[in-house]
Amino acid sequence: MQKKTCNYKPIMRAFFLLFVLASWSHTALSWRISPCQLAGELKRAGVPRGEWNRWVCIAKYESGFETFAKSRYDFGLFQISSLHWCGIQARGGGCYVRCDDLLRDIQASIRCARHIKEVQGWGAWTVINRCWGRPSDLPDVTRSCGL
Repeated sequence: MQKKTCNYKPIMRAFFLLFVLASWSHTALSWRISPCQLAGELKRAGVPRGEWNRWVCIAKYESGFETFAKSRYDFGLFQISSLHWCGIQARGGGCYVRCDDLLRDIQASIRCARHIKEVQGWGAWTVINRCWGRPSDLPDVTRSCGL
């Protein structure tokens, strides 16, 4: 009588493939930007050079430079609120943008953040008190990034 054996190789391959895909998708969906990369994006958006360090500081303390940062109501690098500034299902809010676009499009995040600053001032971000002077753990992006 021949003993039946179970071949686990196809099952293990499937689990391994699922693990790799799950790991890859998380990496693909979370992108950390460096302070200098953000400064370059701010320059491209036409943000005055004198504001770059403050925006970099806000991004550090709001999202840790994570472009896909998302909490219950806040989205993107600058943690923009869906309660006032963006729409969940469609374009909306004060920035007339979809909240998910703030996760994928750095320029959309910058445009919306600048609009918020125009309407509410720097005080719209609770972390701003940490950003009036340049924190010692952040580079002076106006000088060190070669922009």
